[in-house]
Amino acid sequence: MLMVAISALFVNELLQDKEFEKTYWDFEIHISDKNQIKLVNYVIGNSKEFSAFALKDVNRDNNPFLLNSSDVLKTYMSSMDDKKLYPNQLSIIYYSFAEKRFYQYEDTLLYNEIRNAGNSFAKERSLILTLLPKGELKLSVRDNADESKETFIQILQSKPIQGNFKLLNGDDHYTLQNIHTIEEYVDLITKKYSYKLDFSSIELEKLEISSFAGEKIEPVFERNEQNPIPDNIYFLTPDCSGSVRYYFDEKEILSAFEELSKNKISSLELVGKRNEQKKELVFYITNGSETILLKNKYPEKSNCI
Repeated sequence: MLMVAISALFVNELLQDKEFEKTYWDFEIHISDKNQIKLVNYVIGNSKEFSAFALKDVNRDNNPFLLNSSDVLKTYMSSMDDKKLYPNQLSIIYYSFAEKRFYQYEDTLLYNEIRNAGNSFAKERSLILTLLPKGELKLSVRDNADESKETFIQILQSKPIQGNFKLLNGDDHYTLQNIHTIEEYVDLITKKYSYKLDFSSIELEKLEISSFAGEKIEPVFERNEQNPIPDNIYFLTPDCSGSVRYYFDEKEILSAFEELSKNKISSLELVGKRNEQKKELVFYITNGSETILLKNKYPEKSNCI
């Protein structure tokens, strides 16, 4: 009789904790077209659990907290043993570059609707949060075995909040050290300038250029094209198995583009040359009459130069 009572108590505790409702689910953040977002923070989980998906747990490559319309931020279960309850609450803060404002949502989610939609899919499912214009958030559940199957859950409305540069810039190793205003940050991420490249003194085997938003910039040598400000340049030379990466100082290169583009008639050119004596690369930007040298934030000696 005692064993029956203990078993009943145990089952009752499991039911109260919704232990039988735990399952495998992943979480993705999508961005609507023609927008760029900086994720400041987010946490999604269930109030009955300590574990949750959060921004701090994401493995980052080239700062994916800066998201463009083609980007998706994905978080996964750490193991197949890591079952979770479906979420019933969400907290998120982000900055919209298109609207130049911070948004925050901190409230509950429709747990039963999320659970029913998730359980209708056989094995693997993802919760999809799409950031829409004017602070709207669309929540849906997708079948990962058949991504054409997606169930809409709800539209959430985040609120505009007062933010500052520190909130936007963050405090980790992706922080930009040499700019100090939201306006500078936004210009660095969103502004485009018409320029071309000249690396004629360097024999290249591979060349990759990335913007401060983490986007790839297509190298253009023959003509001027509108492109974002480059953050870093990576390349290989045929006579060396190693690689070289040149990081621009954010304040210096932003100021250089702004200063040299004041003359609308002149065309800008970003030039890279070898300094044979010092075994290093030299980059500068010129409009034909003025030239500004651009230092490497992390200079290193290389046998590849």
